[in-house]
Amino acid sequence: MDNGLVFHTLIADGKEYELENSLTWKNNEINWQYYIKSDDVVLKDLRDTKEYKVVARYGDKDYTLDCVVDRYTLYNGTAYEFTHSTLQIGNLLIGSSEDSFTVSDKKQDFYYILSYTSTKGNVNFDSDANLFEYQEMLDNKKSLKDIFTEFAKNLQIQQVAYRNKCYTNAVIKNVVWNDESYYPGGGDNGYYSFDISLTVDGKKITQSYKLIEKERKYTVSGVLKMEDGTPIPNIYLYVRKEGAEYSVVYTNDKGEYSFQASKGTYCFKAGESFTVDDGPLKKDITLPVCAMYSESSLCLYLDGFASGDITADLKADGSFSFSYVPYGTYTMKLDDKDIGTVTINSADKQQDYTINGYQIAVVVKEANGEFARDKWIHVEKDEKKEYDYVDNDKGLALVIVDEPGTYEVCSYDNGNRICYGTVTVTDKNVSCALTAE
Repeated sequence: MDNGLVFHTLIADGKEYELENSLTWKNNEINWQYYIKSDDVVLKDLRDTKEYKVVARYGDKDYTLDCVVDRYTLYNGTAYEFTHSTLQIGNLLIGSSEDSFTVSDKKQDFYYILSYTSTKGNVNFDSDANLFEYQEMLDNKKSLKDIFTEFAKNLQIQQVAYRNKCYTNAVIKNVVWNDESYYPGGGDNGYYSFDISLTVDGKKITQSYKLIEKERKYTVSGVLKMEDGTPIPNIYLYVRKEGAEYSVVYTNDKGEYSFQASKGTYCFKAGESFTVDDGPLKKDITLPVCAMYSESSLCLYLDGFASGDITADLKADGSFSFSYVPYGTYTMKLDDKDIGTVTINSADKQQDYTINGYQIAVVVKEANGEFARDKWIHVEKDEKKEYDYVDNDKGLALVIVDEPGTYEVCSYDNGNRICYGTVTVTDKNVSCALTAE
């Protein structure tokens, strides 16, 4: 979004370079783009600059701002990208460190398409991929060859920008029709490839482009279910097409899902595959999930299915349960400690775990006598630290330590250490109550 700043001079180690607005603004490019006005300056000559500044106009006044160049564009880009400091005028703050602008030189041997016309309907242009895309959906029996019968007349280039000057003499040449599908798996009936040629001062610059049709997509819908037939509501899953992630699918409160897909074979990361042909598809998907019960632990980390974790609360008797866990091999964790693995391949899996160490159960009160709540309680001894997040109304923190000894119980509030006291562990679990000093 335009914040009203207009940059007109780049300062590199004290040397000033006048800037001019880029014509590509007409092409709705992102961020603010500028060219160094002089034809003789080569951008790479500024690579070793130690300090950059930029002079910006706001209203009718000029202001000098610090700026930092993006190191990647410094060595890999055709334009340098800068972020600049915030301009403060009284209580008004203008711009932020997230705002950026780019600076190019005029030694580049490529051009930008500024405007074009199509006599056969709406065509969009992707400048990053050099792709023109026909926006009207064609039926299965038609191709672009049936629409663009006189290509150089049906698609015309009106204006291009070369070295930040506008030219109107770009022409389309070397038009070739390709019968094969542009999209993997087939979502169209072929595409055009062609060149656009621009002549400037006797020099010809030629760039290659394609005209493709909008990929045909069809609605795939159904219900995501568990093995017992229960719908899975309000979740999201990734859909893969031929091994690569294709889309994210969300279910509603009835477990229903819907997404748009082109021709090809798909699968959810867990579940059977399905094929989309030339039309909508109704498909209920059953995911291989089951219940699991056990006597200890708090977390499952799934190996080979998806990132993230599945958590459960530990009951007073040491038991816990997970419902509808996808098949797979999991790492069991108590806090950050690995305590074993489990492979789930059938319903009602049961497995016990033995945790080595000593449990400290401490009820913590603040100095005002109220139970601690919504904060991390730390138990520390030398370099060893364990902690638990207290989100109950009794101030209860449960921590497992590896060895006997005397531990300090504390918390941290905005960098301030609050000490509640110490607890000594000998050869058994310990319960105590402590109040902040």
